[in-house]
Amino acid sequence: LFCYTSPANGNEWGYPQGLIPDDSTLATVQRIAITNTIIGFCAWIITLFSCFFLCCKKFLHFLYVLTGLMLLVNTGLEGSNFLLWNSDLCANNSCDLGVGAKCSISAAVLYFVAAFFTCGRGKELKDEYDKDDD
Repeated sequence: LFCYTSPANGNEWGYPQGLIPDDSTLATVQRIAITNTIIGFCAWIITLFSCFFLCCKKFLHFLYVLTGLMLLVNTGLEGSNFLLWNSDLCANNSCDLGVGAKCSISAAVLYFVAAFFTCGRGKELKDEYDKDDD
């Protein structure tokens, strides 16, 4: 995610030699990234799955809200990737924003916008369903 230089490697980009494998912050950030990927994939699958239930507006509303909440969780998890700067990796080396980190910022913003519009669409569908019941 991030670019950093290591005095041990000169000015090469990459993990420095002798990286302490017991770095709990680095391990946490790696787990957060994996969780973020899994939740994002599940939200994508639910969105595709909801295409098959266009006839059932009440269930479709639930899917939209669920997807919106998952995207909102992904917003927080995407921002949590920046905990990497508290790791031993960045404490012993100079960390800098790389292409991946800039993409992570963009992803967090897009996850939030998608969550906002997805939940809004879910509310519209619920209102339509409630109106049809009357």
